[in-house]
Amino acid sequence: MVTAGKRAAMVYVIQRNDCNRFRIACDLDPAYHRAFRAARAAGVEAYAIKCEVACDSITADATVPVEYM
Repeated sequence: MVTAGKRAAMVYVIQRNDCNRFRIACDLDPAYHRAFRAARAAGVEAYAIKCEVACDSITADATVPVEYM
């Protein structure tokens, strides 16, 4: 999408509200980490939203920084 001049974004929904940042677990999935870094280098945006989770709902609380390694 980005190479075609379009905007592209990855959105991560964090199903808890007690965190203050988001980072890919590169030790658990190195291939995904490499793909994530390649996407970011190509200009894909990344956003993380922490949420309040209840039995009957998930409510967006706030965005948190996405850390790149």
